[in-house]
Formats: sequence, structure tokens, C-alpha cells
Amino acid sequence: MNRRVKNKTKFVRLAEFSPLRLVVWARNHFKVGRSSLVRLRAEPLQTGLTVCVVAIALALPTLLLQLAGLGANALSQIGETSDINVYFDLGVQSEIVEERAQAWQNDSRIASTEVISPNQGLDEFEQFSGLGSILAGFEENPLPYVVRIQPSEQVLSRPAELQLLVQALDAEERVDSAILDLVWLNRLNSMVSFVDRLSYGVGFLLALGILLILGNTIRLTIENRREEIVVIKLVGGTDRFVRRPLIYAGLWYGLLGGLAAALLVAIVGLLISMPLQRLLVSYQSSVALPDLSFALLFKLAFYGALLGCAGAWISVLQHLRNIEPQ
Repeated sequence: MNRRVKNKTKFVRLAEFSPLRLVVWARNHFKVGRSSLVRLRAEPLQTGLTVCVVAIALALPTLLLQLAGLGANALSQIGETSDINVYFDLGVQSEIVEERAQAWQNDSRIASTEVISPNQGLDEFEQFSGLGSILAGFEENPLPYVVRIQPSEQVLSRPAELQLLVQALDAEERVDSAILDLVWLNRLNSMVSFVDRLSYGVGFLLALGILLILGNTIRLTIENRREEIVVIKLVGGTDRFVRRPLIYAGLWYGLLGGLAAALLVAIVGLLISMPLQRLLVSYQSSVALPDLSFALLFKLAFYGALLGCAGAWISVLQHLRNIEPQ
């Protein structure tokens, strides 16, 4: 007898996964999803505002991540240079600079020197920055003489001696400052790392914001449909039956917000492409700006839909249980 009951139970469980039942299940979900979308279209203002908020919350960390990735790629191309740039005081004669560069060339700690005149510096600034019109307003060239020094391999392998060399050059007469290229490169690398971590932190906070916003939106939907939900439960409707269209509403909010976020990322990318490209060229980097790819579009739509379903599920579990027919 027990064996017959077990076999019958197993047969019922297998019947639940029959192809016909799966077709009915999929058709039911399709109808519920379509009806939820129709309800959202009936309230364009509320739907549009919610979708815009979700789009902005998804677009901001995405842009930060793209900028951090772009900076990391640019740094990988630049590499860790170890040149020392010695900036002279304004008005120093070229003979003094040439004489000083020749003396430094004879130093065993220095492998090579290169003198960059103010005119050469101005040409490089105009070529790489595209801001030559700013300096055109000056009556005289505001750039000083610069001597670019390449330390020897022996000094490069000893950071303490390298730092002493920089300090000695900085203390030279008629020298304004001596700067090691590795310093600004490390600072730039730290800035890129900061932006990368900031993007994850901002993304986490904005994801919580999306959950709260969509949860509150679904809560208002539940309150507006309270009488309808009571009637559905009176005629035998289960919580699952009532919950399903609300979950789909959250999914549509998140999915549409993700697609709108992709559009925002593309628009902002077009707006900043030219100045960002000039900035990358100034650092002698040929990194291409990221375009809106199908992978990014899919990720934004997926994460938006996931957050939408999660926010709706949390709100439904919290508020739907409080609505019961008297």
C-alpha cells in the first residue's frame, strides 16, 4: 500500500513537469508580464520618473568604471618612466643651461641629458594639449628651460640614491625645481585606483537606492490596488497569484532603467570623447575610448532587471501579507 502511494506521488511530481504543463506555465507568465507592461504604460509619468531614477543610478558607476579602466589602460601604455625633469628659473640664458647640462652629463650617476628650450616646450604643449590658444595671449613665452635627465641603471636600482640625486639637482643654483617622472606617474596610478574603488562603492550605494526606490514604488502600487487584492483573495486567489504581476512590474522598471542607462552612457561618452581624447594624447597614450557594446547593454539590462525583481520581491513580502479579507 505504501509503495502504491509512493509511486502515485512520484507520478504526480513527474506530471507537474510535463511539456503541456510547462507550456501552460510559460503562457501564463507571458500574459502576466504583458499585462504588467500595459499597466505601466497607462501611467507614463510615474513610470518615466522611476525609469529615469534607475537609469541614472546605473549609469553613474558604469561611467566611473569605464574611466578607471581607460586610465589603467593608458598607464599600461605609458609605463613607469624614470626621467628627472629639471626646471630652470625664468629668464635664464641658454648658455648657462647648456653648460649645466654638459656638467651633469659628466656625472657618473646620470646616463644622458636633453635640453628642452621654451619654444620646444611650447610646441609640445600645443601639440599634445590642444590649448595653444591660451598661451597665445601672452606677450612672452611663459615656459622655462627644462633639462630632461635619464639616471644611470645603477642609480635606478637604488631608490635612496635616486632620491638624493633629485634633491641635489633641486638644490642647484638657478634651478626652480627638479621632479622625478615616477612621482606623478604613481600619483596618477593612485588616482585611477581611487576612481575604480569609488565606482564600486558608489555602485553599491546606488544599488541599495534602487532597491529602496523600486520597493517603495511597488508598495504604492499595492496600496492603490488594495481593494482589488482583497477581492482576488476572497475568490480564492493565492499570494503567488497576486505577487506575480507585481514582480513583473519591478522587472520592467529595472529592465527599462538599464536600457535607459545604456543610452545615458552613450550620450555622456559622446560629450566627453573629444576633451578626453586630447587628455590621453597629452600623456602620449593611444587608448581608444570605449564604445557602447552589446555586452555593456546586456549587463546594464540584466542588473537593472535583477535589482527590479529583488526590490519588488522585498516589498511584496513585507506588505502583501498585511492585506487579508475581513
